[in-house]
Amino acid sequence: MLTQFSLESTGALEAANQLDALAEAAHSVVWSGFSRLSEGSAPTAGMRAKVPVWPLKGSCTPTREVTLVVKGMSFYLEGDLTTPNPTIEMKAGERVRIVVKNQERGVTHDFAFPAAGAVMNELTWNQTGEVGFAAPTKPGTYEYFCQPHRLMMRGIIQVE
Repeated sequence: MLTQFSLESTGALEAANQLDALAEAAHSVVWSGFSRLSEGSAPTAGMRAKVPVWPLKGSCTPTREVTLVVKGMSFYLEGDLTTPNPTIEMKAGERVRIVVKNQERGVTHDFAFPAAGAVMNELTWNQTGEVGFAAPTKPGTYEYFCQPHRLMMRGIIQVE
């Protein structure tokens, strides 16, 4: 389960410790801007923690790959460019690799699935990126989205 955290100056050390615990559960943490806050330090603007990606090899190899194409400010399943922001079905605990192909000229996009702690770096036109994660172990309906365009580019991951 993803823990909510805040990086305010008075709780910076506690937030960093929460991130450390989350990193162990997610296998790795990629930091942008800092590796760990020390006692008394405060985060600065632009710091952003990204928690995705286990090493996609060995025992962590995904059992399934889903490719999404970005066009017209929407996600589409590769091979079905008629259904925007599709519902993606997964089994509880299934290891999945999401591949995103940005075919939107002049606009950057990413992919985020907070329930699994998965965040992809932003992609410019004609770039492809990927993120691997284990689906939540609790069945339910979860949201995925593009962080810069969350109001328009969001869909459902249904975990059974």
